[in-house]
Amino acid sequence: DYPEHCVLPQISEKVMKGTVTHIDHCGMFFFQPHEGDPNVLECIQNSLEKENLLLTIPKSGNLAIVFFDGKYHRAKIINVLHDFKVVCYFFDFGFTQKISVRHIFEVNEKLIDDYFFFPERGFHCKLSMVEPSYGKCPRGKWTMESIEVFRELVMNQPCELEVYSMINNLASVEVKIDGVNINEAMVKAGYAVRCDEC
Repeated sequence: DYPEHCVLPQISEKVMKGTVTHIDHCGMFFFQPHEGDPNVLECIQNSLEKENLLLTIPKSGNLAIVFFDGKYHRAKIINVLHDFKVVCYFFDFGFTQKISVRHIFEVNEKLIDDYFFFPERGFHCKLSMVEPSYGKCPRGKWTMESIEVFRELVMNQPCELEVYSMINNLASVEVKIDGVNINEAMVKAGYAVRCDEC
């Protein structure tokens, strides 16, 4: 069960507005819904600036507070490297990043209670009713070129999702930006073809 401010689509919720914050490919990208007032993620980040944070000895699998891109973020440590770098998963944004150990801070029980109670602020998606085109994606997988086209169309832009289904926390969606259906745009560009949804 998720706490009150869960961002996963509810059964009655078909359309969501927000931003795509990370893209692996058209079959796996991360969507962060626009939250109301208060914006939970913004509140978390603003409050973390006021905490007396302590550096930590990072260990794989541990939660951490990470300073990255001018803000404090919730993260999970994926791997500790030998060059004083740590691979962290920023689960509110859906991406991993190498971070210097000087920017990794300890999470104690109070911080867990105060800041890690809320679930991640987004969820993974895939484009619904399309699959890679064998013309431009000959192995049946999204190519780097197709990923780059998709990224140029949607990355960090306000968009609208129409949720087709939600299975194992992966939402099958149509993406629209300024009235343009991105699923259809990928088909018209030759990178995708229409298919039936399971």
